[in-house]
Amino acid sequence: MMSGPAKKQRHKKSNERIIPIQVEGRDFTTDDKLKSTDLTKSTTTTIDSIVISGSPTSDDASEDNSVCSSVGKLEISDNVESQVIKDQEVIKIPARKLPPYNVPEKIIIILDRAEDEVSTCFELNNGNKLKPLDMLKDSVKFFLNMKNSFDNKHEFALITLNENSASWIHDFTNNIQSIIQKLKEIEECETEDIFDLGTVFDLINKNIKVPTQNSDLVIPPPFVVRALFLYNRSITMPEIELTDEISELLHSPYFTFDVAMTHEIPDSSNKCNLIFKELQQLDTKGFAYFFPISRSAALLYAAIAKLLSHPLQRCTQKDANYKINSN
Repeated sequence: MMSGPAKKQRHKKSNERIIPIQVEGRDFTTDDKLKSTDLTKSTTTTIDSIVISGSPTSDDASEDNSVCSSVGKLEISDNVESQVIKDQEVIKIPARKLPPYNVPEKIIIILDRAEDEVSTCFELNNGNKLKPLDMLKDSVKFFLNMKNSFDNKHEFALITLNENSASWIHDFTNNIQSIIQKLKEIEECETEDIFDLGTVFDLINKNIKVPTQNSDLVIPPPFVVRALFLYNRSITMPEIELTDEISELLHSPYFTFDVAMTHEIPDSSNKCNLIFKELQQLDTKGFAYFFPISRSAALLYAAIAKLLSHPLQRCTQKDANYKINSN
């Protein structure tokens, strides 16, 4: 864990609000207005009909198709500077100001190689079972091949999560086969009670410089940076001490931190809900995508497919509609 006078612990509130989860769909041209209920009464969050509840449940919350949300509705606002005041809490409204240009992406795939002490496998339609790490490797191969087929100007780098730190495994390249080869060499590791997320962002800042924000955001950057964070722990809590460098990275309009978290069925024996809530706090701008996946290969590939979209061209996650109208 990082320490030092220049580093500051992220302030935590007793009634800490979950950052709104979103999903892809239409172009976003105006501001997002959030009306939130008092989450001290409930911490239930709904994601594209995927539910993680603040209270333990015996059913697989990720596969629940019911809509059960206590998070207030997200509405469109024409006032960039407007705020919502509810229950004496002032909530700033995120606004997307970047043009939807198809600039190249530098995508950092952050693969968790840890396996919980008690871990179940993914079961495929043919009855075969795969360990979580093998399933994640396959999904990353799918992502690499599909994204590269869209535009071979995109570049990819690879970070792995160890017991309580991260390692930079492969530098940026558009040669996806070299990344895939490196994936084959990754082996499982054990877990600890706490994972230091700061090591991940330190590596990102060390190996890539996000473009400087233009005073006129109409001018597109030469590229954007996106982290695809694949977390695979149901008990290990991620923690971070925010330095100025990490805060600057998280607030940059040219950086996106997407999350796909695979986990056991949430119950009293694990911390799935707390972990997912903690990861959401990293979305300082309100435009990242978050997916909880409980040992379902179909849900994992569906999430990875949704993450193929360009961060400057996709809408907010809550506005996405993947249903096909057959009428």
